Amino acid sequence: MASSLIKGTFIRIWRVIDWCRARFNSITNHPRVTTFGSLLIFLIALFIINKELSNYTIDDIVESFGDFHKLNAFIAVIFAVVAYVALTFNDRLCLDMIGKRLSYSKSMRGGLASYALAKTLGYSWAVASTARARLYKKWGLDNSEVGALSMTTGTGVQIGSLTCAAIGLFFGAPEIARHGTFDAVFWWILSLILFLPSLLWLWFCHSDKASFKWGNTRIFLPTFKGGLGHLLLVMLDKIGAAACLYFLLPDYGGWNFPPFLAVFVLAGLLGALSGAPGGLGVFEAAILTMAPNSQNTPGAAVALLIYRLAYNIIPLIVATIILGIDHAAPVAKPAAKVVRRIGTRAINAAPQLLSLLVFLAGFILIASSATPVFSTRFIKVESYLGPSFIEFSHAFSAVIGMALMILSNFLWRESRTAFFMSTFLLALGVVNALFKGLSYEIAAVTGLAFVLMIAFEGEFMRKFGRGGFTISYRFLAAIIGSMASIAWMSYFAFSDVKFTFDMLFETGVHAHASRAMRALIAAGGTFILGLLILWLLGDETEELEADFD
Repeated sequence: MASSLIKGTFIRIWRVIDWCRARFNSITNHPRVTTFGSLLIFLIALFIINKELSNYTIDDIVESFGDFHKLNAFIAVIFAVVAYVALTFNDRLCLDMIGKRLSYSKSMRGGLASYALAKTLGYSWAVASTARARLYKKWGLDNSEVGALSMTTGTGVQIGSLTCAAIGLFFGAPEIARHGTFDAVFWWILSLILFLPSLLWLWFCHSDKASFKWGNTRIFLPTFKGGLGHLLLVMLDKIGAAACLYFLLPDYGGWNFPPFLAVFVLAGLLGALSGAPGGLGVFEAAILTMAPNSQNTPGAAVALLIYRLAYNIIPLIVATIILGIDHAAPVAKPAAKVVRRIGTRAINAAPQLLSLLVFLAGFILIASSATPVFSTRFIKVESYLGPSFIEFSHAFSAVIGMALMILSNFLWRESRTAFFMSTFLLALGVVNALFKGLSYEIAAVTGLAFVLMIAFEGEFMRKFGRGGFTISYRFLAAIIGSMASIAWMSYFAFSDVKFTFDMLFETGVHAHASRAMRALIAAGGTFILGLLILWLLGDETEELEADFD
């Protein structure tokens, strides 16, 4: 009688716990909660970064750029390449685990595109799975096999990250203890705990259970030797990524490499949990705040910018180019041309990659108008075109940039109308970037996005209204977060200027702050106008919804 009473009590308690868990998941997994929660975390991170840089000016950042050694950038790019090569081999080994054989060129293209997207957007596990589904289905994998592939690759990367953190804590515990509040013993114990996933992985590979089922797909475990090699490979990804930033930081950020490796993994984990695109802001804030007191903050800020370029932006562009070559190759064959005419086309991740590049181009166009320009170039252009044209082109650049950021939402959905509008605005952005101050760097980035868009014209075939005239939660939060970061950059750049209403009407060569204010207002006005137009085009009862199919 007593045992049945105890059993019934435990069952009731379990049901209550399960009900609470289900309710918690239903709230926290809602697109609005996850997206705008990520935005809130990003804004908090932006506040922390501002606090870290509050004692410095834009001149300190510029000086740090001048002191930066190009050799360090080259070394960083080499380590970034090593990290991505390791990730592509991770895809290949995991394909072997599910019994699929693909050429390395295909697994390399699939892995590079998947990881480039996952490391640029938030929620990397889901994003990588979506990208793989679009690519690997074309090469013969079904839904179950793609799911098993995503599970094995993602699990491998996480085990490798935790093992790297464990090694960093084990060898760097005394150094971390000197800069933190916990004793070295605490970090040694934590390192032993973090070693457990890799030990379990090696134990499973050594056990007699050679395979197990994931859905409808059977996964074959490697031998102990193969499992160890796989573990070292995924560790090489995290070590390469950490070394990419480590060699960029002035005086290595005041760290030896083992403790920095642990700090890097923790910062990356915080960025991933935030859900912010690529952990942007959260990762940087973690690196700056966890650094020793000897950290050169302006130099670290420059290093973080170059790291983002080397580890996120360049791989994203390279992945898009590789897919472009892969997409263009069959067009040269007559049979493929016939197939193309009847409307059959391969679905891959190109529209999503291009959507990110167009969003990035829009961000750069707004940021370049809301921050100081090179005076020598500016004076040269003003002498030919006159001050009125220059002032207009700065505000117009912000309008183009915001329009591109809004249109990138529909490029993600493969809208053909958005494609034509975006390519027109990109071409206009190239010309405008030259007119507003000979900003040939901005023109080059925008021009590259334009060329890649033209190359992928056939991938954008859906009607504009397909999926609704709405901006997804993720894109809406990304735009708001981007505008917040641009506004902060403008505030930081002009921290010595007292902003007043009269500044809106100031012009001239040195009225940089006034131009920045007008650009921010123009971008904000375009954003509000764009939302109003989309609301009028769509159903009045529609809500903003996520669309990442």
